[in-house]
Amino acid sequence: MSNHLVSKEKIIRYILKIVVMLSCIIGIALHFTTATSGFMNRIFLAFTIQSNMWIAAICLIFLVFDIFFRNIKKPLWLHVIKFMFTISILLTYIVFSVLLTPMMEIDYLVSLSNILLHTVTAIFALLDFILDDYQYLFKRKYLLVSGLIMPLLYSVYFFIHYEISNQMPVPYFFLDFKQFGWLVFKNGGIGVIYWMVILCAVLLALGYYSLKLRDLCIKKPLSTSMITFSVMLSVSIIFSVLSIVL
Repeated sequence: MSNHLVSKEKIIRYILKIVVMLSCIIGIALHFTTATSGFMNRIFLAFTIQSNMWIAAICLIFLVFDIFFRNIKKPLWLHVIKFMFTISILLTYIVFSVLLTPMMEIDYLVSLSNILLHTVTAIFALLDFILDDYQYLFKRKYLLVSGLIMPLLYSVYFFIHYEISNQMPVPYFFLDFKQFGWLVFKNGGIGVIYWMVILCAVLLALGYYSLKLRDLCIKKPLSTSMITFSVMLSVSIIFSVLSIVL
């Protein structure tokens, strides 16, 4: 591989990290300058904002390392944290697209803030992850489990906040244990524990396929990244259109 090609790949990774950071910053700024009422005023408590901030922060750290400390090898734990935060932002993307989009107003669905925070950040974060040249040499089952940590910690925060204040931080119906209970089927819904099991399965699947995409990127970086971009963007558009039409 030529030095020119290596430099080009590094520049692409720099750009991806910068896009993730800008998407997070601009998305949050736009949200707080346009939100007027309802739970949108409390969305800073949402997993959406927090997962955007986590992935933007780790991209900044990696960018600083790559530009100013390129001769220093990044520690293993830093790569694990990047994986954890990548899976968290992908969960934001999936949950919003599939579960929450039907609950949103059209004005918010088509807003730049929503597009950035729920779609752009996630797409470019995944592209940055799968195009990373770091190889995870330890058992992947341990890495996959690490992807559960941030969402589970957020769930604990959510439950404590809801129990103390009697108000959900944001209207995540699938975490509403006061209405749907923990292990029961009632009120037209399922208990929170069942939702937690489903979300954990989704997290493990996201981690598994993210690592598979990294493997494919080693052989076919351009086609893999382009297909990944196209599929994620299409899913987001399809669910948004269905929500608006139906």
